[in-house]
Amino acid sequence: MNRLLTRLTALAALLALCLALLTGCGAQTQSKTPETTDAPAAAENTAVPETTDTPAPTEAPAPTATPEPPSTMPDPTPAPEKNGMYELLAGLYDYYHYGVAGSSLTAAWYAASIVDWGVQNGTEAVRVGCAAWDRPMVNEYGEKLSDKLNSVYTLALSFYGAGTGVLSDCGWGGEWSYSGGDVQQVFRMIYPALGLETPIVLRVYYPDSEVMYLRADGVILDGADMESMASALNAALTYRVFDENAKILSAALDGGELHLDLNSAFADQIRACGTSGELLTISGLVNTAIEYTGADAVRITVEGETLETGHNIYDTPLTFYEE
Repeated sequence: MNRLLTRLTALAALLALCLALLTGCGAQTQSKTPETTDAPAAAENTAVPETTDTPAPTEAPAPTATPEPPSTMPDPTPAPEKNGMYELLAGLYDYYHYGVAGSSLTAAWYAASIVDWGVQNGTEAVRVGCAAWDRPMVNEYGEKLSDKLNSVYTLALSFYGAGTGVLSDCGWGGEWSYSGGDVQQVFRMIYPALGLETPIVLRVYYPDSEVMYLRADGVILDGADMESMASALNAALTYRVFDENAKILSAALDGGELHLDLNSAFADQIRACGTSGELLTISGLVNTAIEYTGADAVRITVEGETLETGHNIYDTPLTFYEE
């Protein structure tokens, strides 16, 4: 009994202690709460800035496109026209092959067609067609366009008198009425328009093998032949009109008259000819000289003296011989 009383007393003391501790903790919590103070009143007469309406921003005008400055580049040059002359040159380039069967007839057809087209359409059309050339100057076989042109140029100068018979043989079919000057005018436009060097080509008139009529050939001269009129004519005439010893000693053009002074070997050659041979040989010399120099007439002397043969005395100027 006493032991139970003792335990109850100890329990009561423990409860009292716990209650005291709880009371102290509550007081501490109240002391830490800050005292509230009244907020200070707003100061009187504080100036409030007046508000003004801010204008709405104006939209910036849309930028306008800056005009392009005028071009300083020239307008592109239109491509030259591939006209009939271009087509003829292309055909010559593709179909004429020197030395193969029928090549001479092919060359004759192109020679006649080029001259005919050039005369009919004019040198400006020739230039335009040549300027349009856009192919190589040498084909896959190693053939040069310049060599083909040389062939047909010289051939076109052979179409004279009986030499025009080849035109019907090659199937050209036109009527040939063109002079050596016409031929030269066309081809002298072709070469520079193609960017090629123009050859010096001279038409040479000479007696045919049967001494019945004059033939003609185109002959290309080189620079060494062009030292003087005499040297150029000698290069063209030797082995065609002149034998190997005959030659012109001097040539002088006075107005429209050309004076040719020849050596004595030419006089010997002429005197050995028959009547027809003399006529055709003298005519070949005169015609060739007139076509080359543009003279109206030719006066012939032999080492300064009048040429006399058993058939004629050549003491007056001679004009172009038409068969």
